[in-house]
Amino acid sequence: MEFIDELMGILGIQTGEAGDLKKNLQMFLPVIINASVEPLPYLYIRAFVHIDARYPYHYRASLTDSGEYSLILTKNGEGALTVGGTEVHAGPGTLCLLPQRLLTSIRIRSSRWEYYQIIFGGAQAGWFFSNFTGGELYRTDISPASRLPGIIYSMETNREYYAQSPLRQLSGLTALLCEAIDGQHSLVQTENIPKYLLAIKQDFDKDYRQYYSLDMLEKKYSINKYKIAKEFTYYFGTAPIHYLTGQRIENAKKLLSTTNLKINEVGHFVGYENTTHFINSFKKLTGMTPLVYRNSRHTF
Repeated sequence: MEFIDELMGILGIQTGEAGDLKKNLQMFLPVIINASVEPLPYLYIRAFVHIDARYPYHYRASLTDSGEYSLILTKNGEGALTVGGTEVHAGPGTLCLLPQRLLTSIRIRSSRWEYYQIIFGGAQAGWFFSNFTGGELYRTDISPASRLPGIIYSMETNREYYAQSPLRQLSGLTALLCEAIDGQHSLVQTENIPKYLLAIKQDFDKDYRQYYSLDMLEKKYSINKYKIAKEFTYYFGTAPIHYLTGQRIENAKKLLSTTNLKINEVGHFVGYENTTHFINSFKKLTGMTPLVYRNSRHTF
């Protein structure tokens, strides 16, 4: 995987430790890597990576004069960041935003730590950082109803679309940073979300094995399917069927890591009657087939 050398350089990881990390390449799922990108004057993405780490994952980074920033959203588990001599806790439901030049080490604090890291820069990057107040220095808690995870998930799912154009990356990054800031000043509270949307999300979370379509949801809730799609995307940051797919794939990953079920059995268990459809959906979201994913988990 050629991307790993570029990523190690972008992260500023020291040579000796980079060698150790390369032994576990399956931890790193690159979404966007722009090692030699010509920076746009407004905003640009240098790297966007999904990291699924296992203990004792850690590394030290060299101090640089980079004017870029890191946005880190934890999905599962816990980690600790050393930022300018200050330790910053990264756990579920937390968002960290910090100058990349001050990030000197990252260390896992649980058996598994799954997180997204986006390194970005540009003339307006400093403005977004200065307006990120955070509940604590460099971090904030995000609401369960925040659109942030959905935006990141959507960019990952549609990685090919974004990778083709810096302008598309600009659009996605701007939406993400605006949501990070706006969410601090005007949190979308759960009680403000229409009850029917919460019910749909609960169905997807608990009964993701079942078959769903917008037509079925329209009939069940007596609400126009286009309104359902629009409002679900507004409140949760991703389209309803995309959210459902994400739930299925996340649960498939758990089964692949913890059971000996056959690939077709895993697909059927999470709601896919057609194994080819399951494999294609899994690869689109994770960048690898279920079999490759399973084998990579067994290397730890």
